[in-house]
Amino acid sequence: MIETRGKGRVLVVAKSAVPIFDVCESAIIRPDIDTVKNLYPVSEEEIFECLETFIGLPNHGLNKATDFIKFTYDEEKQNFDFSQVSDALFFHLVLFGRVFDPVESNFVNLSIIGLKHCLLECLTDMADGNTNFKSIPMHNMIFDYMLSTAKEDVNFTELLELLKKETVIKKPGHLDIQKT
Repeated sequence: MIETRGKGRVLVVAKSAVPIFDVCESAIIRPDIDTVKNLYPVSEEEIFECLETFIGLPNHGLNKATDFIKFTYDEEKQNFDFSQVSDALFFHLVLFGRVFDPVESNFVNLSIIGLKHCLLECLTDMADGNTNFKSIPMHNMIFDYMLSTAKEDVNFTELLELLKKETVIKKPGHLDIQKT
C-alpha cells in the first residue's frame, strides 16, 4: 500500500516508509526484483505498486512530448531492435509484460515481453484491417515510433508472423524481430 508521509507528503511504501521514487529508480538501474528487495524492505507486489503509482502521477504518465522508444530498423532483414526507452514507457512495458509472464523477475525481460505483446496486438489489428489499438496510448505510441523508424512500407502480416514465431532476445534491452 502506498501512502504519503511528512510535510512534503512524500509517497512511500506504507509498512516500510521507503519512498516510491527510490524503488522506481532501483527498478531502472537494478537487474531484477530480488536485487531491489535486497536493497529495500519491500515485497514484489509493493515494487509493482510503486511502478503503477509512478505512472499514475501527473507529469509521469505517458506523454508523446517526453516519452520515447528508440527503434532501429534494417530494411533488408526487416529487423526491428530497441535500445532506449523513457522511464514511464519502460514501467508501462514492465507492467504489461508482467501480465503475460508473472514469474519473470528481470525488469528488462519484462519490458521486452510487454513490448512483444504490445506489438503483437498492434500488428494483429493492422493485419485484420483495423486500428483499435490506437485507442490505447502505449500501443499507439509504440506503433508510431516503430513506423517512423521503418520509413518504408511495412508488411504487417509478415512482421506479425515473424514476431509470433521468431522473437529472439539477443541481450538485455533488445527485442530482435528478424527473418531467418
